[in-house]
Amino acid sequence: YLLTLQYLLTLQYLLTLQYVVDRGIVPITCDELFKTVEGNTNADLKYCVSFSMLEIYNEQVRDLLQKQNPKGGLPVRQNPSIGAFYVQGLTKQVVGSYREIEAKMDEGTSNRTVASTAMNATSSRAHTVVTIQFDQIKKEKSTDCDSALIPLLFPVLLSPAA
Repeated sequence: YLLTLQYLLTLQYLLTLQYVVDRGIVPITCDELFKTVEGNTNADLKYCVSFSMLEIYNEQVRDLLQKQNPKGGLPVRQNPSIGAFYVQGLTKQVVGSYREIEAKMDEGTSNRTVASTAMNATSSRAHTVVTIQFDQIKKEKSTDCDSALIPLLFPVLLSPAA
């Protein structure tokens, strides 16, 4: 696994219950991070965990946490100051546990574009990207301001089901 915490998983693996026994790195990591959040006793540290899920289909980006998306899809932009790319208008929802992440994944999966093929009746020709962002926020003692310390991103590319 990469140190950047980016993992490529297939949708088929993620959506099975196989990982009750062999859960995989993303559920285990999320559970451990939520344990850290729950066990935090430092008043100067706060944590925020957010979730987003998008689909790329026919060269258009769709927000899978929304039932309706704009015609032509959501625009992909680049932040000129840091060079990072982002999807304008993508829903980011705050979550408090891995169970909530699973529920959001189920919600997003129900909004995916699917069509039958000769090999699979519920195949998808789309690519799905799930992003779980853990932010650790430290209160600066000298200024009484909050500053984000450690943003940890977990972008997960879910390949189309075969």
